[in-house]
Amino acid sequence: MGKTVAAMTGLVLAVLSWPPPTWADASVAADGGMLSGEQKVTFHEFRPGKGSLDEIPMSCGIPGSALDLSRITAVQGLTASECGTILKVVNPTRPDIPPQYVMAVDRGGRGLDLNTDTFKALNGGSLSEGLVPAKWEPVSSSFGEGILLDDRFAGELPGLASRE
Repeated sequence: MGKTVAAMTGLVLAVLSWPPPTWADASVAADGGMLSGEQKVTFHEFRPGKGSLDEIPMSCGIPGSALDLSRITAVQGLTASECGTILKVVNPTRPDIPPQYVMAVDRGGRGLDLNTDTFKALNGGSLSEGLVPAKWEPVSSSFGEGILLDDRFAGELPGLASRE
């Protein structure tokens, strides 16, 4: 029975991680999250809902009311030391669309889960496609001006200080 459960667990884990990530999908920091990469990404609607993002803050511990929710993202494998990192995100297939700057504040699925506003901006104003090509990299925190609405939480975002 124990071997059967172990085999089934291994099978479930293999299915959950299928298809396996490849170097062609994105570059991944060996000791942290996916702070740079290039692949198709998804969107997530971060909603302020009746205190929901304050009562259950994102993985970085910052309440939603302290953030401009239109400029945040969830990052695969995000670590505590990367919280607050500002990412420059572009659509490599649409050079006519200006770069978008978002703050990494939550742990997400494969690659990035962009907020709906950034996703639409990178996709010519549409959410119709569930995926949009994206390329992203960390940049200076000065590009994130205005994302953190309450400076009392700046000390809880080490990624802000490490990218000056």
